[in-house]
Amino acid sequence: VLLVVEGGPNTVRTVHEAVVKNSIPAVFIQGTGRCCDLFAEALQVYDRCLAQPKHGAATKK
Repeated sequence: VLLVVEGGPNTVRTVHEAVVKNSIPAVFIQGTGRCCDLFAEALQVYDRCLAQPKHGAATKK
């Protein structure tokens, strides 16, 4: 597990390599600042988008 606290530009690369290339889960400690807060906010926005019903997704009978 990759634990992300604060972080700068190299942290973005580290997270990408861990999560995307090596399938290692990551935990982001929101409120620690810098890119960690950016990742945490992006994940929250993504989750909110997934929770909303899609337009035009109604099924016809």
